[in-house]
Amino acid sequence: MRLARLHLEPVGGIAGDMLLAALCDLGADQREIRRAFASLRLPRLGLSLRRVRVQGESALALRSIPFRSDPEHRHLGEILTVIDCARASPRAKRLARRIFRTLARAEGHVHQRATHDVHLHEVGQLDSILDVLGIAVALDTLGAPEITSAPLPVGSGHVKTRHGILSVPVPVVRDLSARYAVPLVSVPVLGETVTPTGIAVLAAVCRRYVLVPRGRPDRVGVGAGHRRFADRPNVLRAYGFLWRA
Repeated sequence: MRLARLHLEPVGGIAGDMLLAALCDLGADQREIRRAFASLRLPRLGLSLRRVRVQGESALALRSIPFRSDPEHRHLGEILTVIDCARASPRAKRLARRIFRTLARAEGHVHQRATHDVHLHEVGQLDSILDVLGIAVALDTLGAPEITSAPLPVGSGHVKTRHGILSVPVPVVRDLSARYAVPLVSVPVLGETVTPTGIAVLAAVCRRYVLVPRGRPDRVGVGAGHRRFADRPNVLRAYGFLWRA
């Protein structure tokens, strides 16, 4: 399936696994994603999805695979090497590299370090690398559509990270929001709703931010987050628009 346009509605926020699940539900070629993952030749590695219901809405959820031997952090160069080894199209690899460079620049600015010297902690672990690679491959199989998104809902409180206890939204999310003009909207949710990986993808691919896209979508995919909120479904909806003659 080739899309002309893709619109994201982050009802419960955005994270790498939510977006990848939504794109798979929308119709991205899961065989290509699995092929890219398998080419890395890492044990117990694969695309594992399950159908769930979130406040009555059907969605796909990505199963996280724990890697006990995975390093706590990686430098940008190490991550780019992993991506370069993947069996994926040049366009998908370019996008994955761009997303991680976007993340590394923000981390470097926040921690006052050069981009290539930054230790990427949570976003440098294998599950985040696979999320980004999978998203890049998924978008490529969908025809690299023009992407728009609604503003991102941000919660409140604190989250535990490798850098300690941080306020929500975390500094990297705030930096990316300011640097790339990604609109954030406060919502009455306690906890993290926008992850650095999620907003970095939008910073790299989103053309503009609108509440409602023009036209009627041809396909809808829904990705589920792992937490459950009282006042809103923790899902990300992806609306696909086919090319018109």
